[in-house]
Amino acid sequence: MDIVSTSNRILRRVARLVPATSPVRLKLAAHWTSFISSRGSIAVEINGDSYTLRPEYRSFTPEYETAIYHPLKTLLAHMDCFVDVGANFGLYSLLAARVAPPDAAIVSIEANPYTYEVLRAHLELNGASGRAAAMNLAATEASGQHVRFLAEPGLAGNPCARISTAGDVGVIVATVALDDVDALRQSTRCLIKIDVEGAELGVLRGGRRTLSCDSAPILLLAVHPALLREFGASPEGVYQELARAGYCVLDEHGRAATVLEFAEYWCVPKDARDRFLREAGFERADD
Repeated sequence: MDIVSTSNRILRRVARLVPATSPVRLKLAAHWTSFISSRGSIAVEINGDSYTLRPEYRSFTPEYETAIYHPLKTLLAHMDCFVDVGANFGLYSLLAARVAPPDAAIVSIEANPYTYEVLRAHLELNGASGRAAAMNLAATEASGQHVRFLAEPGLAGNPCARISTAGDVGVIVATVALDDVDALRQSTRCLIKIDVEGAELGVLRGGRRTLSCDSAPILLLAVHPALLREFGASPEGVYQELARAGYCVLDEHGRAATVLEFAEYWCVPKDARDRFLREAGFERADD
């Protein structure tokens, strides 16, 4: 880690000790922001791993979704494919490029065209552009269509950006169904991360063939109950879709879940549950 990145990490720690409204803090922060913005990249430590990111990510939290990150890191070492649906700025795609087997396929799908450019930049900065195939597409129920996506140039990386249900608002983005992702057809052990801000049910329906095949993938699914309603869906509908495909749903600690709330869930083919718990480092949970 270079001296600027190290200084940034130290200043972040010191800033926690100084009141946010302190004139000294505000003045120093302004000078530091101006200096950092002139650089092309900066090393940022996330969950104990160092990533090279664009300067605007200099303040990204050092501990992020740790209950998910560490089991995922362990699981990826066993996979021959990782599909990152709603890749955002690329954290989990970068993690996969780092720990998945050298011949594993990595596919990063991001609908927001402005965030997609950030994703591509981060893949390149971390030497992963040759490992991960980045796609500026919206994962939905069917391929070859177009949707409106709520995105703005100045809000690249906005985690709340999503498919518009208003019809005439947002940028136009082409769609892809999971069943049409080539890497999934060739995989025998795949993990799919899905974080699509309310469009979960459409993504699952677009992968029905994939989810019912003999080598059905493990899913890491973020559920957004409030946003699901915008799509005429519900957490119950998501759970039923998974159950029909033969999946069990587990919380972030590997415990059985039957009521889906605003959280991330491991969705695992029932016959692969014990192996999943073992490889993820979870103790065997009671049904």
